[in-house]
Amino acid sequence: MRLLRNSFAILLGLVFGVAGSRAATTVAFTSFELNKFGSDESVKLDDFAGSIVVLDFFAYWCVPCRKVSSDLEEYVQKFYTAKGGNAAGFPVQVVSMNIEQGRAAKTRQYINQTGMSLVLDDVGGKVYQSLNGRGIPYVVVLTETAGGSQWEDSYSHAGYEGYEKVREVIDSIRPDNPQAIRQLDKPIPSVAIPSAHGLEIGTDGLWANDIFLTDTTATHVFTRGVTEFRTSYSYSTIGLEYDPAEEAFVFWRQPTNISERRQTLQEAIRHTFSDWPSLTLNGALGGYDGYQDYRSVWLNEFYRQEYPDDYIEAEPWGVNVGIGLRWELAPTTGFLQFDYAWQKDEIAPGYEKKPFEPLARGRDDLDTHTVRVMLENVLTPSLRSQITGLVMDTTGRELRYGGQASLNWALAESWVLRSTVGYSEEAPRFEAWFVDETLEMDIDEQWYFSLTGRWYTDTGEIDDSLLLSSAAPELETWHIGLGIRWQGANSAVKLSGGPYFTRYGALGPYAEPFHNLYRGRDWGVAQLAFTHQF
Repeated sequence: MRLLRNSFAILLGLVFGVAGSRAATTVAFTSFELNKFGSDESVKLDDFAGSIVVLDFFAYWCVPCRKVSSDLEEYVQKFYTAKGGNAAGFPVQVVSMNIEQGRAAKTRQYINQTGMSLVLDDVGGKVYQSLNGRGIPYVVVLTETAGGSQWEDSYSHAGYEGYEKVREVIDSIRPDNPQAIRQLDKPIPSVAIPSAHGLEIGTDGLWANDIFLTDTTATHVFTRGVTEFRTSYSYSTIGLEYDPAEEAFVFWRQPTNISERRQTLQEAIRHTFSDWPSLTLNGALGGYDGYQDYRSVWLNEFYRQEYPDDYIEAEPWGVNVGIGLRWELAPTTGFLQFDYAWQKDEIAPGYEKKPFEPLARGRDDLDTHTVRVMLENVLTPSLRSQITGLVMDTTGRELRYGGQASLNWALAESWVLRSTVGYSEEAPRFEAWFVDETLEMDIDEQWYFSLTGRWYTDTGEIDDSLLLSSAAPELETWHIGLGIRWQGANSAVKLSGGPYFTRYGALGPYAEPFHNLYRGRDWGVAQLAFTHQF
């Protein structure tokens, strides 16, 4: 019930104006007394008489709160402690106010990750409500009134305008007597920019009776201040038993075992502008060497055997560049993101032999331009939505349009439902739909159990220009998976897996040689992931 009350109060704030900030509107009150988090020891606001107090209202489930809490601890608390107070000599104290008491382990993990030094339990959000809380993160700067018997807010803001704004407010606070302003003996401290490292390792396996695929990815995450670098390396394998379809008077096609490798290196950068804290710039650069999927390997072997004299060995590779901008429309609740990406691929081409004409080799290079627009909204503390639209332009093809809508819904304290539905189309006659549902249960605040279901269908690839078209027919797939995840303070491990089924429709005319490629398969899927933050 406490979670529902707090959520309702925050929702009202979101509806009736979460984005406002107030300067010295003088919400005055005598004081408050609250217990420290996880302790019976109490702290009074009056314990900080003569100081400037910065209140940081947060909850463990508030993702934007994490940056606010980290910044206030590093760039406000440590800064003014080293400096000896603001320019007028007032000491500064940051007090973190926890408005969610339902999940102590989750809150403790949040505290460890953000480095907060003084955390009080605002039970029922009473102090939050008395200060006209209108959403979190919510930052309030308090000073004593002239008589010293009450406190008033010199600044309050739902959302986050950056630590520079908070320091500007703090430095503007002066005593009533200008002669009392003193110059601090201590120089302005040089506060180290906080940095953190993270490691993510994941490995996937996908297998059928004639195909075995693996993918292992290691990612190093380095965060320094407002900039994040993600460096990823992937090593993938493709193993398949090539089994050509039997046709009358065709004796040159022979079964064989094929093994291929692919390596991928990707760098992603994210930077939040300090002057415009609502803007974040994203960039990406990467490349790969090797076959992208088992279908390309299968078709390449088919053409190698079909036209051995004029076949040219394929050497697929690709590079990509991307740039994007994320804009915080409404503080902590609304985001608009625009991304552009360019991908160049050297692929294994197809071949065609017409009577009395030389062998024709298909296109072996593709350029793809993708534009994506994403709108994300935090509708309530327990409900988050995301809508994405994209347009893709690939060499030799019509424009492909697509979109998807996602909803992340906390059904109860221990249950979360993630739903996604998507659609794409390409002229003249390609359409695809997919639905993805994941239900996750929190067992004991460290162990999580999940159930996943996925469904996908399309009308089949657009036939290529070759007489012997290798375009895939219509397709329908299903997947159901089970997963278990352990979440520690700085580490997490997840294991998941389940069956995966594919069913193709009838092949078109002259496509009999590809019967064994486009036949229904029952797959097994297994995934293992590990993350750690240093």
